[in-house]
Amino acid sequence: MVEDGVLTEEQADQYRNIMKHLTGLQTEDLLMLIASSRPLSNTYVSGNTDVSSGASLSVDTSTAAVTITLPEAPLVGDRVDLYDAQGTWATHNVTVVGNGHNINGSASNLILNVNGSHATLIFNGGATGWKSYL
Repeated sequence: MVEDGVLTEEQADQYRNIMKHLTGLQTEDLLMLIASSRPLSNTYVSGNTDVSSGASLSVDTSTAAVTITLPEAPLVGDRVDLYDAQGTWATHNVTVVGNGHNINGSASNLILNVNGSHATLIFNGGATGWKSYL
């Protein structure tokens, strides 16, 4: 606890240590760090799905391609995680739709087509929209 606006030496050391690790991080890295601390629900899907912010989906494309539609009104820092449930994304792709927002700065859909992969999408707002981390 800080008393009279003065840090103890231990608190000052903790603050310096935190700042040392944060210095030089890009905004998107900070958003990823913040979003990674949020708990996620996990849902298994095998068909086209509209997701909510904070969702974690195990996406099964073993029998057909799947379209995932991102939230219509996301907030900066919102996160969605997608996992290849059966290792079949190369055979049947996952198409991620931005739902009126760019993905990686482009109005194009994101195609996930690598078996056994995982994608994290963080909403950065602005022209970038959703930023994917594959």
